Amino acid sequence: AEIAKKLQEAAEKDAQDAKFAKFVAEGDAFGTALKYPEAKGKYEEALKIKADAATQAKLDGINAKIAEQDALNAESAAKKQKFDQAMTEADALFKTGKWEEAKAKYNEAIAVDATAALPKEKVKLCDAKILELSTDKEKTEKINALLSEGNALFGSEKYNESKAKYTEILGLDPANS
Repeated sequence: AEIAKKLQEAAEKDAQDAKFAKFVAEGDAFGTALKYPEAKGKYEEALKIKADAATQAKLDGINAKIAEQDALNAESAAKKQKFDQAMTEADALFKTGKWEEAKAKYNEAIAVDATAALPKEKVKLCDAKILELSTDKEKTEKINALLSEGNALFGSEKYNESKAKYTEILGLDPANS
């Protein structure tokens, strides 16, 4: 009976060792496949069977990888949120014609994600609108100056010279009559 008991204990130990080895091998395979949560589960199952320093070291390594992934995911989510917020604010400014402010917000989005094409396109649109506005402002200022000169000349009864100023205004803005 004693021998039978020893044989059964040895068979149970062999079965436990085989189960342990199976869990460790599965954990190793999951770790190699970068399936860290699954690897963690297998190593934990193995350690429930018996304490083993090498398996504990593998589990610690997997836990470190999971923590690293979690940190990267959190950083990525924060980056996306910052990008989305900058784009939303920029789009709102763009729609209201605040080109300079919109451009600054689009540049903030580019600083967060330099690979994104949309904010770069929007910066070009802002630049075009700013240039258009600047050109329109310069044109308006020139027309106003010519109009003042033309009116002064007309008031001084210098009709031919005032007509030249008015004609110059029409050359800049044919709709201005």
